[in-house]
Amino acid sequence: MENKRNIFINLSPDIIDFTPKSTPVDNEFPTKQVLKHGNKLVDKLKNIWEEAEKKKTEKENKYFRSQQGTYIEFIIDDSLKYKVKSLEDRRKKIRILNIKHLKEANKMKVLVFIPDGKEGHFLGKIKKYLDPDQITSKGRRSNQDLIDCIEDIKLAILESFWQGEIEWIPDEDKLWCEIWIYDNDEDIENDFIKLAESLDIQVGKGVINFPERKVFSVYLNNKQILDLIEEGPVIAEIRRKSLTVDFFTGLENREQIEWVDNLLSRLNLSEDCKTSVCVLDTGLNSGHPLIDPVCNNNCQSYNLEWGSHDHSGHGTMMAGLAIYNDLQQAINTGKKLDIDHFIESVKILPSTGENDEELYGYILEEAIYKAEIENLN
Repeated sequence: MENKRNIFINLSPDIIDFTPKSTPVDNEFPTKQVLKHGNKLVDKLKNIWEEAEKKKTEKENKYFRSQQGTYIEFIIDDSLKYKVKSLEDRRKKIRILNIKHLKEANKMKVLVFIPDGKEGHFLGKIKKYLDPDQITSKGRRSNQDLIDCIEDIKLAILESFWQGEIEWIPDEDKLWCEIWIYDNDEDIENDFIKLAESLDIQVGKGVINFPERKVFSVYLNNKQILDLIEEGPVIAEIRRKSLTVDFFTGLENREQIEWVDNLLSRLNLSEDCKTSVCVLDTGLNSGHPLIDPVCNNNCQSYNLEWGSHDHSGHGTMMAGLAIYNDLQQAINTGKKLDIDHFIESVKILPSTGENDEELYGYILEEAIYKAEIENLN
């Protein structure tokens, strides 16, 4: 066997001292007038607890407390984002339920649950902040980082729980939603279903389990959401349930038409549009209700004998993609949909058989010429 020569490096290494570089932490917190700011927050909290106390005897639809405690929303300066956990105290079962970032305002909304009997928790922190005897040798006040960054405190409203577009919140009509429960108790599923039944709320099959969350699918309206918040377990967030393609394809024809009509009512078509997307495929069924409003009736064929109809459905589906992009999302959002182009088609594939490979380029070129000649604008 042939011997392999090894490579040896005889150079002496250079020794360089290592100096760690720590990542700087932004400690530039908002400057506050201590007495004015602290007393404002004290007044806010006192008003909140007075309002929450009324909830025990009065039924209102604006603010919420549960049978176990009160939901409070903190408006936080975004510079606190790495200290937001300071709003939570798990020993006292004070929990952060959800956080929303308001990028345009550099603010955060933090929904916090405070159990009954723990109402004085944040008042105590603010009073220490105001106490001159609590000032450290470095001139820092107790809880200063936290208190300085609190812009406002409010009792939670429905929007505090809602994740997603506000206009998606159900009104009198029922919608499928996801209720995210802050609980990992094994008995919570049966308790929640019993409560839902008592409130005439339909609960979907299957529960999604996370370490500190249980997610239920429910079919309910605005009033039933309010009842769940007030009478149920601690709710962390509520979302509109994302409907899958299987949901729509499994509907009866009458129900599919209702969804189609809803989407069409939200289309915002540009009246002076001069942009077109030409689909070179198996043809186009331009009479499809979702295609017709956007089609300029320029449907042609490379070979007139083929006709311009879609013989396999592929060209029509590609036209739908060119119009709506993600059709499922367009249906789900419930928002206005701007359409700034129209659709046209040239059929380049025969209903039976195949094109001659040597003619592929020629057929494409001819199809493009046909589309351009028909629509010179």
